[in-house]
Amino acid sequence: MIFTRIEDGKIAERWIQPDMLGMMRQLDVLEDLSQ
Repeated sequence: MIFTRIEDGKIAERWIQPDMLGMMRQLDVLEDLSQ
């Protein structure tokens, strides 16, 4: 996910947060608790 803060029509800050939970589920490190 990428979060961007815009100030005066320009990018003031940007934060990047990878989807670690999704990656761990795909690698079968975590079990799917939704079932």
